[in-house]
Amino acid sequence: MKKILAIISIIVSSSTIASAEGTYIGYGVAKVAVSEPGYSYGSVNAIGLIGYDINPFFAIEAEMSFSLVKDTITISSTAIDLGVEHVAAFAKFTLPDSTSIKPYARIGFVKAEASATVGSTTVSVNDTALAYGIGAEFPISETSGIRLDYSGAEFSGNADGGVLALTSVFRF
Repeated sequence: MKKILAIISIIVSSSTIASAEGTYIGYGVAKVAVSEPGYSYGSVNAIGLIGYDINPFFAIEAEMSFSLVKDTITISSTAIDLGVEHVAAFAKFTLPDSTSIKPYARIGFVKAEASATVGSTTVSVNDTALAYGIGAEFPISETSGIRLDYSGAEFSGNADGGVLALTSVFRF
């Protein structure tokens, strides 16, 4: 996961070295959910993103999240804490619109890590998948806005993941 984050950081920072204009960052909260045959789980996560607007219709962005509150399930009277964290890179396509609301679609790759904790023992599994999503940005000012988006992915082993995020965005 650290390798992917380092690569994403290098790509985004190298595209913004010449000019900070077009760069944006964001942070917020997300509900991350995984559904597998027989059960589903997730977590409430803190989410951060960094992006670069190449033109008014196309941007690249990277995001990552970490668990704040994990789901708890009980199996045979044993409590198991389950959470999901992720790192993703997207190409974002903003749709032309005459209003100030900016709807968009995104496609990219996500690496997710699900962890289960019983007592002091934690076991984790990670997987990478194609990710896709839709959302909209609602401008507050010329340099800030609020985003609401949903991104999904289909992982191996019949696991489906989804991230519903509310994010504050700040442009430079």
